[in-house]
Amino acid sequence: MRKANSGRSDSINVGINLAREDLVLFVDSDSILDPGALLTVSRPFIEDPISTVAAGGVIRAVNGCRVKGGRVLEVRMPGTPLAEIQVMEHLRAFHLERAGWSRINALLLISGAFGVFRRDALVAVGGLDASSIGEDFELVMRLHRTFRRQRRPYRVTFLTEPISWTEVPSTLPVLRRQRARWHRGLWETLWAYRDMLFNPRYGRLGLVAVPYYWLFELIAPLLELAGLVLIALGFALGLVSWQYFLLFMLVAYAYAIIVTLAAVTIEELSYHKYPRWRDLGITLGAVVLENLGYRQLTAWWRMEGWVASLLGRRQQLGHHDPFGFHGGGRMSARFPAVTRVRDGVRHRGVRAILLQVLVLLCLMLVFTGATALWGLHTVQLNVATTRTTITPLVDATHQVEATLLRAQTAARGYAVSGDRTFTREYAEATADLTGAQEVLGEVAAGRLPQLRSLNESVDTWLGLTREPGRDTPRRSLDLPTTTSAMDRALGTLEDVRADASRLREQRRADLNRSMTLAAAAVVTAAMLSIAVAFLALGRADRALGAPLLALQRTVARQRAGDHDAVAETSHGALEVVGLAASFNAFTREARDVVEQRERTLEQLTELNRQKSVFVSTTNHELRTPLTSISGYVEMLQDGDFGSVGPEQARVLEVVRRNTERLRLLIEDLLLINKLDQDRENRSARHRVMDLAECVSGVVTNLVPQAAAGEVTVHVDTGGSWPVFGDRDRLERAVTNVVGNAIEFTPPHGAVSLTLEGTPDGTGVRLTCTDTGMGIPEKEVGSLFTSFTRASNATAQQVPGTGLGLVIMRTIVEQHGGPWPWSRWRGKAPPSR
Repeated sequence: MRKANSGRSDSINVGINLAREDLVLFVDSDSILDPGALLTVSRPFIEDPISTVAAGGVIRAVNGCRVKGGRVLEVRMPGTPLAEIQVMEHLRAFHLERAGWSRINALLLISGAFGVFRRDALVAVGGLDASSIGEDFELVMRLHRTFRRQRRPYRVTFLTEPISWTEVPSTLPVLRRQRARWHRGLWETLWAYRDMLFNPRYGRLGLVAVPYYWLFELIAPLLELAGLVLIALGFALGLVSWQYFLLFMLVAYAYAIIVTLAAVTIEELSYHKYPRWRDLGITLGAVVLENLGYRQLTAWWRMEGWVASLLGRRQQLGHHDPFGFHGGGRMSARFPAVTRVRDGVRHRGVRAILLQVLVLLCLMLVFTGATALWGLHTVQLNVATTRTTITPLVDATHQVEATLLRAQTAARGYAVSGDRTFTREYAEATADLTGAQEVLGEVAAGRLPQLRSLNESVDTWLGLTREPGRDTPRRSLDLPTTTSAMDRALGTLEDVRADASRLREQRRADLNRSMTLAAAAVVTAAMLSIAVAFLALGRADRALGAPLLALQRTVARQRAGDHDAVAETSHGALEVVGLAASFNAFTREARDVVEQRERTLEQLTELNRQKSVFVSTTNHELRTPLTSISGYVEMLQDGDFGSVGPEQARVLEVVRRNTERLRLLIEDLLLINKLDQDRENRSARHRVMDLAECVSGVVTNLVPQAAAGEVTVHVDTGGSWPVFGDRDRLERAVTNVVGNAIEFTPPHGAVSLTLEGTPDGTGVRLTCTDTGMGIPEKEVGSLFTSFTRASNATAQQVPGTGLGLVIMRTIVEQHGGPWPWSRWRGKAPPSR
């Protein structure tokens, strides 16, 4: 089918209209299907042909794989981190998300790169929406809504076995356009079907799946970016502690890593497409690397697509230049890491450039990691100091206060009641007080200047309440004096506690400073790493991307007809420069070939013209003497110059017959030359005519020849057959083929002619069948070469010029008809 370019959706709709089978497959032209993928993805339709309306399969990245003859021969991880991370995204999306939604019949998306739909369902919903950017998502949503509203049983399913391989973007600009376009299509589709949100009419689809896509697909990048900005801002302003910040980041990205690891585990245990341990290591590295910049970049790009849609900006669809599937190499070629001088300029190899980028990235990661470890160590030291010093110090002051108050209560109780129980309590309290004082002294370690005053005040109070030389309280107390001493001790203890609080606040301030310093160091290291990474990638892009794009533009100019376009070979990677130089050499050779071809065509045209002039001149010069010879022979045979004996009559008949052969040969040559000259203006002589009448007239003219050879001619025209053509030349063509059949058919043979319409109804077919000698099979291919005759005809000395079939074929072709000739020795198949 050929149609004007009107977009992917409209083209697929045309394909749906032209389809005649029950199922329709959507697949991108640059995709590769695994053997058996079509059979597997069609299985749900076989198991449940009534309910199943759509089925999708897995999309995998072909980057890095070895492809040959339209088959993935060797599965490998891509050679670039960008493509490796996208492999993880595909595993997570297909093995977890879509498989889960399919389980509850709430699958909202089947990838347009590989999906099978029931044709009647597509026709019922009107096919794809050509105005939608997310046409695949919108089609599945429309199927759900239509079948739900009509209360018809249906199922949209997903299978993890059938695999379609496609190339994922390998550059950031292409990935940016792709993610912005995807999110824009997501927003436009969800907004168009917003009536399904939290609508019980659509069951789990409206209550679970659609809200999930709104919250975790559409709004997710906004929430993620806003959360990162607010957490970072709160940390910078001191509103968020370092522990909370670290815990937040750890929980957020650890969850994402765990989910991706689950998808990788499913892949390894169930399918094991990546057999090498090296690929598994790259996979695990990509799982972690995804959260270090890539996730945030894609969230930002998705927001760009969303904002562009809200502002009504026109979507510009980008494209990436695939490596292609031809050849037997890998999708990511591996080049030698060499540096060579070409045309006086030093060029580095692709591997050297990529190795430099990788080394820089590794160094930046090590630097960032070391900075983070230093920050964590500093914070850990401050936390340890607080735990081993400040907290025990505060606890010791509380212990001293509690034991001092216990001793005071026991002393007063004994003085008032004389109960010996208070003496035991007093002794235990004073012993505990002494121990608490010792602990406080050890923990303070000279940090509390009021500690000495506290010990003196406590000792003064103990001296007033304790019997000298004993651990029992006095029987009688001077309450005003002991109360005053206790107040001084408690006041001093309060001063000690205030000193401990100041020390705790000082330590907390030190901890905050160390956390701020560590965070600033980590952020600085991360920003520096990102800057170095962008510089390295920019340098690699200048050495690889820019020259390749320039080479692509040069190729496009060459294809557009600008044969003077030359690829740049002054800068770029060694392999790119070599490719550009090879392309320039190829274009020069191609230009030389084209020029030589044009010169050859001019020479052939001139030779053809000279041939035509020569044939016309020669035939004119030959016809004049032949006419004279023929006239004199006829006069001699008529006896105009006297009587002719039998021997002379035989000789004159031979001369007449050969003269007639020469005349026919000259006429055939003149006709071929005229046919060649009239090739451009052949339609000027065409008129509406009845081909059946033409055939009947030719047969009538050839009846004497057939009667002389005792050959029967049967004609079945089947009525009138009006055609548009040149009557004289068609009669000549029919005369040649029928006369040839009569001439080569032995006596008592038969020649049959039939007229019928062609199968497509655009033409008329003349079939001529005879019982003649036939033509050797090996000579059929050369039969339409000028002056060529079959070997059996030559052996039997059947007269002929070898031009009749050439003339007949030329006439048929000029009337737009093919010439399927079939005639073999010992058989009488029809010639048409």
